[in-house]
Amino acid sequence: TAESRKRMTTLTADKQYIDWGSFRQAEIQEEKVILTNTGTDTLYINAIESSCECTTVQWADPPVPPGECTTLIIHFRAEEKGEFERFIHVHCNVPESPIEISVKGKVQ
Repeated sequence: TAESRKRMTTLTADKQYIDWGSFRQAEIQEEKVILTNTGTDTLYINAIESSCECTTVQWADPPVPPGECTTLIIHFRAEEKGEFERFIHVHCNVPESPIEISVKGKVQ
């Protein structure tokens, strides 16, 4: 919304780098990332994009009031073997938007 673009806030992510290490191709990886609204205005997540279809993110869409948090659930399904690094971009009403979260590992 226009309101979510005008009013800026701040956030912290409990992690921005996820390393799943080595795992078998058949194993789906999952990790939770908690975003906390550390500002004085409501946090609006406008969109979340990933660098490939193998990485998906689930999240609750409602606005996050100051002092509250929301959880992103990141899933990775390997399409091929080998080392990988993928990126997730969280577009929201913070000055440093989009927030980047990287995930990496090695598929055996």
